[in-house]
Amino acid sequence: MPLQPGVRFGPYEIVAPLGAGGMGEVYRARDARLGREVAVKVLPAAVSRDEERLRRFTQEARTIAALNHVNILAIFDVGSEDGSPYLVSELLEGQTLRDRLLAGPLPVRKVIDYARQIASGLAAAHDRGVIHRDLKPENIFLTADGHLKVLDFGLAKLTVLSEEDPTRTQQTAAGAVLGTAGYMSPEQVRGQPLDNRSDIFSLGVVVYEMLSGTRAFQGDSSVEIMNAILKQEPPELKTTSTGLGAVIEHCLQKNPAERFQSARDLAFAVDSLCTPSSSPSLPALGKRPFWRRPLLLYALLALLLIDAGALIWWLRAGSRSVPPPAPVTFQRLTDFVGIETSPAISPDGKSVAFVADAGGARQIWVHLTAGGAPLQLTHDAGEHLEPRWSQDSASIVYYSPPRESGGEGALWETSALGGPPRKLATSVSEADVSHDGARLVFFRLGHGQTELVVSDRNGSNALPISTFNSFSYANPRWSPDDHWIAYDHASANWADDIYVVPAAGGQPRNLTRESLLIEGLAWLPDGSGVVYSSARGSTTLYLPVMHLWLQRLDGGPPRQLTFGDVGYDHPDVGQDGRVVAARWRMQFDIWKFPVEGDALENARRGVRITAQTGQVQTPTVAPDDSEVAFLSDSGGHGNIWIKDLRSGEVRQITHEHDPSVTLGVPLWSPDGSRIAFASVRNGTSRDVGYWTVHSDGSD
Repeated sequence: MPLQPGVRFGPYEIVAPLGAGGMGEVYRARDARLGREVAVKVLPAAVSRDEERLRRFTQEARTIAALNHVNILAIFDVGSEDGSPYLVSELLEGQTLRDRLLAGPLPVRKVIDYARQIASGLAAAHDRGVIHRDLKPENIFLTADGHLKVLDFGLAKLTVLSEEDPTRTQQTAAGAVLGTAGYMSPEQVRGQPLDNRSDIFSLGVVVYEMLSGTRAFQGDSSVEIMNAILKQEPPELKTTSTGLGAVIEHCLQKNPAERFQSARDLAFAVDSLCTPSSSPSLPALGKRPFWRRPLLLYALLALLLIDAGALIWWLRAGSRSVPPPAPVTFQRLTDFVGIETSPAISPDGKSVAFVADAGGARQIWVHLTAGGAPLQLTHDAGEHLEPRWSQDSASIVYYSPPRESGGEGALWETSALGGPPRKLATSVSEADVSHDGARLVFFRLGHGQTELVVSDRNGSNALPISTFNSFSYANPRWSPDDHWIAYDHASANWADDIYVVPAAGGQPRNLTRESLLIEGLAWLPDGSGVVYSSARGSTTLYLPVMHLWLQRLDGGPPRQLTFGDVGYDHPDVGQDGRVVAARWRMQFDIWKFPVEGDALENARRGVRITAQTGQVQTPTVAPDDSEVAFLSDSGGHGNIWIKDLRSGEVRQITHEHDPSVTLGVPLWSPDGSRIAFASVRNGTSRDVGYWTVHSDGSD
């Protein structure tokens, strides 16, 4: 029976009804203890008759109450009155997104703003292990002050509705469908276990509807709608924001592994978007405080599989007042078949040098930032790596490693327009040219040690400024004022850190304390810190996804700059604030090949074992050849999986979710009972341990 105004319900006085639905009745109420008005939702009586469901409701309500996020409805209280469970939340003034959509589609700038707020709320909930499961316009509230609130986290899994409601779903028993038809993910439709990526699909549906004014998946019945979700693509969007269309398309991938892997990645992507009238800005680096200026991002798209391209940011200098946001545009810089890496932007900002395969060897190339065909600079046999520009942008210094391991390579210089190179010095690393154009810095071997040396511009008169007893040193870089030199040192496999040392000599000091794989670094234009590429946050030990980070010279925690399942490495920062980096997209599959007979015939007879969209690595076959175990990052975290080669069934046997835990290299025991694997459990790669798990996933 509905509650009447003036009735006491627990410590609350009912003021007026606000609405009713399958999840119960909602009332405006007054909390006399605190002198405030609240919303009281009284849940169906069926919940109170099921002790397990009531326990789950109470536990989940407490979890949501602890989220404390501006984009999530705040829950104040939960309890039971006369056998009726209830929860108390903040009272919102405004309208639901569904009410707003009755007036038609939203402006693009509003869609971007609302999508960002929803994604931020979801990210906060997902961080606490809470999945919404029923994201839709009815559960999104637009407040009068412009904030957006996500409602009813987790309550959908308590719903038991009548068959007369064709848009709602059934309870959360194993294999049951859960959600609202039209907004469910494909895995929800199939009644499969859900993770955070299900909410990302639902958010994509909501954003599509905000932008178009129509539902992405339609039908005359819930069955037809769910069939459309499984088998059809939504009608093409008509929008001037191609970036927003790409974000929506990424969210609506049928395969969860092909969507954004986290709501935080999605929020970052949305925050990078812009329209002619609204341009949410990315964090800037460089000459002013990095929260003060916009970032112009040229995403230089990677090729398929493990091909790499390049990425450029442009950081505009400006006043300390907040300037109008700059637009975000996308541009492909390289499109070679193969790998392009180690980009370096010229001091005049007109060219980028990089390394790419040519004729079976890695060679130095130059590409104008304005476009056109790239120019190959080196042609002779051998590997040519790590190009660095002279300060007049007229020549490039590069490193050629030794033909055999254990010796020293050489530093060479060639004209930026091509021509014969000249040798500068022997070295065990690339060199960097000082900003005054007068000196080089590089690593060499001397007296059984590694020496960091500074030489004249032609490689002569090299003097050590630091000596080391180990040998894994790389990426020496002059600071913009030439007073400091930063470099990368690996204390063990996959355990790098960045150090800085005075250019005049002195004691090096740690700039980072990661003990993780680092691939390249570059100083900020004002010398206040470095941008570097790190495996920080990756959960696969081998071939991790690298991202760019910012570390200030005066300390503090590093700040992540890039996100997602696409990696970035070898950053370089130009004098005008532009950043160039290699961008990687890796895709793996496991194949089975015969080993007898002709090699070409064996290749033709290969059988693909997996069909991944992300990483799958280091297969190990059971002793009886019936199953194969492998490492996969499906689900957003590296874990060990097993595939039955007879039935095709795939099962997960480790269930790590902690981002500080990294897994790798499974190996089946000779008796087939256990699988050993490498793991890092302290967030650094220096201490790799070895663990075992039963092949059935136990122990």
